[in-house]
Amino acid sequence: MIDGKITELLQTKGMEYDETSASWYGTVSGYSMKLVRTNDGKNYELVVPVTNGSMPDKQTMAELGKQINAVGRVTVKQYDVTFFIKRPLTTGAYLENISAAVSAVPEALRSSGFTSCCEASGRTDNLLFCVVGGEVLLLTDEEYGKREIAVKERHYTKSEKGENVVTGIVGAFLGSIIGLIVIVLVGQLGYVAVLSGIVMGVCTVKGYAILGGRLSKKGAVISLIIMVGMTFAAFILDSCIYVIRQSPDDVAYIEEMIRYFADAVFKEPKYAVELIKLFAFTLIGAVPAMLGAFRDEKMSITAYKLKDVRKDDEYM
Repeated sequence: MIDGKITELLQTKGMEYDETSASWYGTVSGYSMKLVRTNDGKNYELVVPVTNGSMPDKQTMAELGKQINAVGRVTVKQYDVTFFIKRPLTTGAYLENISAAVSAVPEALRSSGFTSCCEASGRTDNLLFCVVGGEVLLLTDEEYGKREIAVKERHYTKSEKGENVVTGIVGAFLGSIIGLIVIVLVGQLGYVAVLSGIVMGVCTVKGYAILGGRLSKKGAVISLIIMVGMTFAAFILDSCIYVIRQSPDDVAYIEEMIRYFADAVFKEPKYAVELIKLFAFTLIGAVPAMLGAFRDEKMSITAYKLKDVRKDDEYM
């Protein structure tokens, strides 16, 4: 909901929204900038690539940030200066801070002698906004061309390499072992936790994607099958360990216990309910992980131009 309000707000300042990167970009008072989410996805940062003949230094930018009430910390990475926007308690106040930061940052930069530049090379001519790898960037046309070629080569390499199902299965299995351990450890504390299921889902999917090279629909199905099997195994193992902890001598009957709990899932409602909960929590982790993997795969081979930065943009 706040994204729509931010879009309405920034459109009045000459900025636009890009759905692919889920960020805003544009030139305000002569400075080309982008508004992006922080890594936690809950807050926003204003990123402005600038130069005064060299890369901006951290101390100067930190002092500059202190002059703007709507801005918290300021970080510098090469030519990119990132202004973290303070988040008050209400959405309305947060929108006011975003608006204030977008208006105040250009003036502060101008007073310090900085100008917009390519975030890769520091050049100030032939700038354009583009999307490369799912991220909005401010580059020169030449730098964009280099990255576009790199994206195409990466796409070609992935297409040639393809998906290695065998190593993907190994990766999913190794990832599911991590999930199994977490389920058992949390289960011994007396809980069927959402976190343990999420760990199983995420680790299995990521394991397949990392060792398999990519996650296809086939890989997703394989990961789900492994996930279900290992979640079932974790549930039985957790139950057996619980019994053994109460009566250590019962470890001699481990095979009988495994058979008993495997059957109990289908015969006793209380066990079935607990297992269903665990499956549900695992899906909560698996589905977003899969969607994220599919999106990352698509974004990694994406490159296109958004908008040239015109000389008259500085008068907007």
